[in-house]
Amino acid sequence: MRPVKRKVIIEKTANKLELPPELVEDIVSHYYTTLRKEMSYGNLHAITVPNLGTFVVKYKSLQIKIKNYKQKLLTHTDEMSMITFENKMMVQSELDRFHTMLGVMEGEREKKEKIRQSRINNENTRTNLEK
Repeated sequence: MRPVKRKVIIEKTANKLELPPELVEDIVSHYYTTLRKEMSYGNLHAITVPNLGTFVVKYKSLQIKIKNYKQKLLTHTDEMSMITFENKMMVQSELDRFHTMLGVMEGEREKKEKIRQSRINNENTRTNLEK
């Protein structure tokens, strides 16, 4: 499946609904912004949008982000001002959120692997029964 560009969606929708492209662009921009925020907040690792596709956080990108945030935490010293302490707490909370998302993604990965293994076992059983 090829992803559809935002401009194409705007043009097709504006023509189909006979609306000004500016209005449709505002609506689509708001929609994409909301999706981006939901994924960046780490509430969900994947969002499925009907007729548009599934938006998924990349596992590798999440690991890189965790590594970068850990490096940021190491830069803070024991003696800090209130602003740096607040910054450190913000980075720590983001890091915790990313670790939670990583755990959810790993759980999903394990679940998919179990399903795959059960399908392989069922196919092996089926071929044994046929013999």
